[in-house]
Amino acid sequence: PVGASPVFTATITIVSSSTCKFTSSAANEKWTVWTGPTKFWTTAGCPQSDTSSTKKLSPQASTQLSITWDGKQLDPGCKAGATAEAGTYVLHARLDGVKAQQVIFHFHTNTQ
Repeated sequence: PVGASPVFTATITIVSSSTCKFTSSAANEKWTVWTGPTKFWTTAGCPQSDTSSTKKLSPQASTQLSITWDGKQLDPGCKAGATAEAGTYVLHARLDGVKAQQVIFHFHTNTQ
């Protein structure tokens, strides 16, 4: 519903036949929410933390990354703006250089 704080989770699976390194950091994780042609929220340029971790992943192994969005538009200067209204939104993510499949989601008006 409108006002919710969705948690976005990405699963990264190694499809090669050799061990790979995956680095998780604010600098190489870009999560962006669009509504129509408007970029509504992004982590690009507004890191939530400065921690970094590198994992060695065996062939066919998986790891997950998650981020919570407060459901607010991001204004210049990385300040929270207006709350997302009811409607359709699209999440795009690029994690350690890999573009993830986009996800379409909806906020609806709470009618309880």
